[in-house]
Amino acid sequence: MVQPTTSPSLAEYLTIGEAAKFLGVSPWTLRNWDRDGRLKSMRHPKNGYRIYRQLDLQAILESQPICDESAGAGAPRFQWSHAGDHEHVVQFYESDDFLADSVASFFAAALRSGEACVLIATPAHRAAVEAALASAGGCDLFAARARGQYVALDAAETLALFMVDGMPDPQRMFELVDTLMRDAAQGRPGMRAFGEMVALLWQDGRATAALQLEQLWQHYCDNEGLPLLCAYPKGLFDAGDSTGIRDVCAAHSALVIA
Repeated sequence: MVQPTTSPSLAEYLTIGEAAKFLGVSPWTLRNWDRDGRLKSMRHPKNGYRIYRQLDLQAILESQPICDESAGAGAPRFQWSHAGDHEHVVQFYESDDFLADSVASFFAAALRSGEACVLIATPAHRAAVEAALASAGGCDLFAARARGQYVALDAAETLALFMVDGMPDPQRMFELVDTLMRDAAQGRPGMRAFGEMVALLWQDGRATAALQLEQLWQHYCDNEGLPLLCAYPKGLFDAGDSTGIRDVCAAHSALVIA
């Protein structure tokens, strides 16, 4: 007699954090494997987060040794041309000029191809990024801004719109971001965004709020297909203390290494 097949129950699946601990790797390694097709995730039916079947994880363990890309010198190298629709990338920088060049590189090809770009930054960084884009050539920011293809917002003012009692309010954040991104992307082949609201929170001593906001961004990127670049000054992190940097990296899918 043939036994009927049954679908795996949710109890047989692990969250991305649980799966990373099970394999002894970082969450960003799992996201890279997911993107590369090495390990396929599923989506939780209620919250939409990535979940992994434990049998698949066990097969990975038994098939070959695990080498965590985040061990040793740092995270896997990342190229702007490889930014996928769901990529959530972090950049640590030492100088404002370096940051401006990175963001300009992230935006330039997208603007030339007709995609929308949203910049959420401090006034000084907005000016520096726009100067770098102008120097790169082929990007008419005045025209792009006029047709809504390029949107630049103040990081502190935008952050204040969804903070409640010192923490990001998920509903307010998602409503604000969804309206902003959908308006910019309407009628265009794609879009990408840069934001440093998380860095402002970290700089203000609110690391827990910054990490929660990063998790909300990751959820949005996963579900809406937004390539997002975040950035932190290296000086925000104490020398010799890698915990903060590791926590930030774990909230992203890739790290830009200079």
